Order: sequence, then C-alpha cells, then structure tokens
Amino acid sequence: MDEVRRLLASGYARTLKSMQSLGYRHLTAVVEDAVPLVEAVRTLKRDHRRYAKRQLTWFGADPQVRWLEPGQRQQAGEWIQGFLGATMGDTPADGSSGIVTADRR
Repeated sequence: MDEVRRLLASGYARTLKSMQSLGYRHLTAVVEDAVPLVEAVRTLKRDHRRYAKRQLTWFGADPQVRWLEPGQRQQAGEWIQGFLGATMGDTPADGSSGIVTADRR
C-alpha cells in the first residue's frame, strides 16, 4: 500500500494503464477512500483467480507449451536442452526439432 501511496503522491494518475493493473487499481481505491480494504482484498483475490484462468486458457492453446509435473526435473532439463539446441542451430540427438508440443494434463 505504501508503494501505491508513493506513486500517487509522485503524480502518477490512477488513470494510467500501469496503475490499472492487478493490485494497483485495488489499492488505489483503498488509498483514495473509495473502497474499504476488506472489499479491495476480496475483489483482488477474485481478479487474480480470473487472470490465472485466462492464462491457463492462453497457454493451453499454444502448441509449444509443455506442461510439467513437479517431479519431472530430469525430463524438463532434457526438453530445455533440446529447445536451446534447436534455437542455437544445433540438431538434437533424436533428430527432432527440439521444440516441444503441448501435453497438458
């Protein structure tokens, strides 16, 4: 909240696009006494959930996104090496392009 107060005091208008981003717009409303803190926290949590859902939709539609489970460190390293090799002009040992495809579970 201190950061939002400093930005507003420094002349950053609440109408700036950067001040409309998640968190900033919610706390700006609190600082300006337009919304109680409890309400701002409630809407901030809701808006973060909605944003996360939009990100999942976006990344789910990208065929180059590879979804990993926490225990797939070894496989992740291999995929990253393959990708980096492909972007640097090297051909991976398996002959593939090295670019991974979506495997969302």
